[in-house]
Amino acid sequence: MGQVGSVSWEELQGAFVAYREGDQDAARQVFGKLLKVLYGFFFSRIRVPSDAEDLCQATVLKLHYARDSFDDSQSLKTWVFTIAHRCLIDHWRGYSKRDYD
Repeated sequence: MGQVGSVSWEELQGAFVAYREGDQDAARQVFGKLLKVLYGFFFSRIRVPSDAEDLCQATVLKLHYARDSFDDSQSLKTWVFTIAHRCLIDHWRGYSKRDYD
């Protein structure tokens, strides 16, 4: 599945399950790693640091609120990037394409 910093997606998925069960250390690990990955994802697409940071925060909130809908038998990576992509689309809907040229 690949790596997120020094933690594999498999390990991150295990930490996500622990976070859902109330483990605060797991929550810090999960969101600390995901914020770095999400920032790279967003910044590579929009090239506006403040917007990339805002999108990271919006995505993390959506992940948190939707945490109980995640199916442990599925890929955490796919679930995270599906939500991130939807946040990006919502962002683009709010701006004209010429803002990114």
